[in-house]
Amino acid sequence: MQPRRRENTKKSIFFFVSSCFRGCIQEVHTRAIIDEYGDRDRAAALCRAEPLARGTPGDGALGRVGGRRVERGVRPRHCRRRSPLSERGGNRGRRFRCVRADRRLDAAGRHSRALDRDRRRCRHPRHRPGVGAPRGAPELSPIGNSVSIGPHPLIYDWNHDAAGPRPVAMLDDETLRDGLQSPSVRTPTIEEKIDILHRMNALGIDTADIGLPGGGPKVAGDVERLARAIGDGRLKIRANCAARTVVADIQPIAEIAARTGVPIECCTFIGSSPIRQYAEGWTLDYLLKCTEDALTFAVKEGLTATYVTEDTTRADPESLRRLLTTAIRAGASRLCIADTVGHSTPNGARAIVTYVKSIIKELDVDAGIDWHGHRDRGFGVSCAIAALEAGATRLHGAALGIGERCGNTPIDLLLVNLAMMGYIERDLTSLPAYCKAVARACDVPIPANYPVIGADAFRTATGVHAAAVVKAFRKGDRALMDAVYAAVPASLVGRQQEIEVGPMSGRSNVVFWLESRGLPGTDEIVDRVFAAAKASNRILTPEQVQKIVDDVRRLEVKS
Repeated sequence: MQPRRRENTKKSIFFFVSSCFRGCIQEVHTRAIIDEYGDRDRAAALCRAEPLARGTPGDGALGRVGGRRVERGVRPRHCRRRSPLSERGGNRGRRFRCVRADRRLDAAGRHSRALDRDRRRCRHPRHRPGVGAPRGAPELSPIGNSVSIGPHPLIYDWNHDAAGPRPVAMLDDETLRDGLQSPSVRTPTIEEKIDILHRMNALGIDTADIGLPGGGPKVAGDVERLARAIGDGRLKIRANCAARTVVADIQPIAEIAARTGVPIECCTFIGSSPIRQYAEGWTLDYLLKCTEDALTFAVKEGLTATYVTEDTTRADPESLRRLLTTAIRAGASRLCIADTVGHSTPNGARAIVTYVKSIIKELDVDAGIDWHGHRDRGFGVSCAIAALEAGATRLHGAALGIGERCGNTPIDLLLVNLAMMGYIERDLTSLPAYCKAVARACDVPIPANYPVIGADAFRTATGVHAAAVVKAFRKGDRALMDAVYAAVPASLVGRQQEIEVGPMSGRSNVVFWLESRGLPGTDEIVDRVFAAAKASNRILTPEQVQKIVDDVRRLEVKS
């Protein structure tokens, strides 16, 4: 019996120590959640929805929230701001109750004793009048001013990111040069181009292709005006110009840079794939000579040079190696991989970026890698992100994806996705206005279902979906309202969820639509609007709803 008692004692000690250790980990876990979201109600919900992962943490990790590592004092990159609800002060400093242990968190978020972290169940406190979300009719003004980019705490995010530091992500806007190669666009006036350039700068875009001055006097004149706009306005955005890999195209860039005093990066492009060489009647030796002569001249003129191999994603490895090696030895500071015809898949993008990195490493130089993609196969954004993760440091795109054939990678969608994934920090509230300015200047329509920017991106008339959004709104939680039926927070780009009334709507659509516009929502009005919506084959216009309201009011006055 003695050995068994000794064994039981060992087990008891083991379980006691384990429980204490788990309690300590849970304490740090909870505090990290509160630090992240700034709200104890959110922390309670997250404790219930995403319990601390099993296993012993290592390398400084104190646990995981879903698939995210949580460390003391560290807030995830994807969520750098506090939730809008906590900014309003509704739940700040409040406590939530641990039902099983009947213990509370103090102001610092500490447990009064260790808890079983796997079996702990937490519940939200009941709202008191004047605290947190109001009862009764909702406030119909926007909720809060801050934006929560990361996933809502009640969402399990399967998009687990790889561990390790985020790579640098710079953006080059090709709207004013490559975007204008679309046969369907109108070339903007110089005033419109300058306006678009200022909007790029407001979005924090790093560089802009302001034209190909070797294309003729008019283009050269516009390029000079745009360069002066950058200098005179002291814009942070930097200029670059495209050029064929010939001295005649590089000379105008050097002259404009000298006259304006604005540094201009020279991006020389040349075909690299065997199919292009065959069609043009070029030899590899000819391409190598053009590369060396042009880049040597650009560097001699004091220009920063980027070497762009057209159709890189269909070029053979040996030709690429010789071309890129020649370019770097001639003074190129960046190498641009161009998926000119949109041939690449995300796996292909990773493979070719990795290959170009190996060439740079062999040469032992510090050269950056650009990715210039097109969306002929619909992979524009996916390939750009894959290239970034593989080692590219600057991604090209154009507003609304305009460009030749099916267009360039949409830079607006790149901005949104990179921000949500934690690669960049930008104020994107002016993004819709930027896209609309480009649409007006280039005379291109924005499809209603265009992601994030389109009219329908955050609009619904479906009863079930609208009901969920309305319920979230009535809770006073903007983040919840943005997340319940949307992958992208509308507030990220300065927009709001919109509820319309149509044949697939429920009565909650009608009630909310009337309330949000300050119109009476009597039973008679709601019934009539709802009946009209069910009889219609599309959503009701504001004028149609207003007419029904006016008709009911007139009848009430007569009676």
